[in-house]
Amino acid sequence: MMKTPLVIALAMVAAGCGSLTETSASQILSSNLFTPSNAGLLAGSVVADFECAYADYAAATGIVSDELGDAQLSQAVWDYDRRTLHNTSPLVDNTCPNSTQGPGVWAPLSTARFDGDNLLGLLNGWTNAQVANRVQLIGQTAAYTGYALTLMGETMCAGAVDGGPKLTPDSLLGLADTHFGTAITNATTASDASTLTMAYLGRARERLDRGKAVEAAADAAQIPPAYVKVATYDASSTRRENRIWTIMWRDFFFTVDVPFHHRLYDTSATTIDTVVHGTDTTIGPVHHGVPDPRVVVDSEMKPGGGAVIGPDQVTAIWGEQKYQSISDPIPIGHYSEAQLIIAEAQLKAGNANTAINIINALHAAAGLPPYNRTNNPDSVMALIINERAAELFLEGHRLADMIRYGQTFIPLYPAAGMLFKDGGTFGTQLCFPLPVIENGT
Repeated sequence: MMKTPLVIALAMVAAGCGSLTETSASQILSSNLFTPSNAGLLAGSVVADFECAYADYAAATGIVSDELGDAQLSQAVWDYDRRTLHNTSPLVDNTCPNSTQGPGVWAPLSTARFDGDNLLGLLNGWTNAQVANRVQLIGQTAAYTGYALTLMGETMCAGAVDGGPKLTPDSLLGLADTHFGTAITNATTASDASTLTMAYLGRARERLDRGKAVEAAADAAQIPPAYVKVATYDASSTRRENRIWTIMWRDFFFTVDVPFHHRLYDTSATTIDTVVHGTDTTIGPVHHGVPDPRVVVDSEMKPGGGAVIGPDQVTAIWGEQKYQSISDPIPIGHYSEAQLIIAEAQLKAGNANTAINIINALHAAAGLPPYNRTNNPDSVMALIINERAAELFLEGHRLADMIRYGQTFIPLYPAAGMLFKDGGTFGTQLCFPLPVIENGT
């Protein structure tokens, strides 16, 4: 079933006002709110809902994947970090905003999706005479709703929409495809280049997820150099915070996990190896390499010396350097992602050298040496996956990549069956189960 949103975020779009208010849906009369004169306000609310959900999603998927590790004293995210999620876990269904201890997935994305589809229904019933920029608003709302459905399809084990039956991840991605098509059509009509590019990249992403590499590459080819679409954040409320930053630099609840410490581009091997020094465990063979500037991670130090330890009094906090403040934006999509989609499509079409050329262009932009070794398809695929790990670090892609590519290319870390620091053992559950409150099973 589809959960009715508990909170509607109202974007204050008056000049000079960048704050948000959070108003209980039960305190708002639909006859007062859902009117043509409020169309722009409602469209801003859909964006705000998605941005809140996206910050939670980036944190939650980071902890289930190998990007982040738990450092809390409580069991708030043990099931995330242990990969032992189940359909009665409150974590997946936590609303947005929630405490940084337990970022939600299903409820925040469902809220963004529901509000987006609700507004699309209203906009389709209103006229251009009633709503200024109506066609543009349809395109924008469809694009953000398509992204919410894409994230669901990438990492939910199943989904449900508006009280309907349980849906497979592929079905959720198919709904995203329809929304992106709507966004492309309306953004083209409205000459809205920003939404048009966002929709093309979103559709490329979900089509690659669905194995439609040729179609994905065609969409990705529409993305211009230097393009980046971001979710914006600030310190005005918990709802607006960059939660990757707050969980690590303010609250010390999460740490960057071992596979992303000392990330190197290794000039003597076929892929990027992760080299960990000091008291940590070395992952893979140790080679001499060049530090990858796209993944900068440092051990956090106390002013008087010594490493910062998390609330569990065990875990040293390794802090990401990608987001420097509570207000830093989180990329939703950008040019390098599009190029990696094209590289993967080229490799699957048998053009390994073309894929390598794309990787080398990204290396040149990052100041890294070129890849000039084997063009064996498996080696190049491993290279592309490692490039995605670096280019898309802490942007909400890693868990979906682990699900899509499988353990042949991305082994589980730590391995299943290893002891978890707070009890139990690591499991193999990567996708988020549909909460029991949604389908009763």
